[in-house]
Amino acid sequence: MKKIAVFVGRSLLTQGLLAYLNSCPDKADICALDIFSDNLLQQIKTIKPDVVFVESHYLSQMPDFSLLAVLELFPHLTIFELNLDSPIIKIFHCEERTMENLQELVSMIDTGNKLLPHSISVRSIENKNA
Repeated sequence: MKKIAVFVGRSLLTQGLLAYLNSCPDKADICALDIFSDNLLQQIKTIKPDVVFVESHYLSQMPDFSLLAVLELFPHLTIFELNLDSPIIKIFHCEERTMENLQELVSMIDTGNKLLPHSISVRSIENKNA
């Protein structure tokens, strides 16, 4: 069963999301975390959620809080950033891979999530001073 954390504050969006998720207890283990808590990162560490929902409105109010920092500390997380003014949901997650050489890096780009529209090839660059 997935563990889901909802960063809540005074927003009706996150309160409504939390209420909806709690109405489906067989789908996931849900917990609410106060977005303005001084120990938010410690709470994430303790709860170990798989998924976190956060409203973009809160992120603009917290200059010291960074989604990138959260992903660096908790690379297993998937973060959904919601915006009341838009139907677009931003999804953040971290993926770690090991590479042996640059060709593997290019292969990861080509085969990963189709990040680039065209294939890339690695060309060797000759040292003209040699």
